[in-house]
Amino acid sequence: MGENFSKMSVYIAEDSEVVLRQLVALVESTGLSKVVGTSDDATAAVEEILQLLPNVVLVDLHLRVGSGLDIIGRLKSALCPAIQIVLTNHSVPVVRRAAAAAGADYFFDKTGELTMAIATINRLARQRIDDL
Repeated sequence: MGENFSKMSVYIAEDSEVVLRQLVALVESTGLSKVVGTSDDATAAVEEILQLLPNVVLVDLHLRVGSGLDIIGRLKSALCPAIQIVLTNHSVPVVRRAAAAAGADYFFDKTGELTMAIATINRLARQRIDDL
């Protein structure tokens, strides 16, 4: 990877402090990605994401204030280029369709697909390195 390697930046919107700590550790575990910001408030998250312009936004749908769907829709409206990944416990088909309609690029269930979500972030980070 060499000295010019720059980690993929990830922003996490999550309302559970325990889950947030776990996600930060998992995202950063390979050394390919760095969490650049977090929030449990949809409005604050959108403002920070539009300032930071991370490569990936990892969003829970249920937040302390607002919803992950709010974040996704507002970022798509702002033409934010970040890849948007939903990671939630609310994964019934109607919610999956709503997330896709809002503009989510990927959707994973926290309970059964956490490993797949992290693998997707790692794959995106590796692709990014190959493209540099």
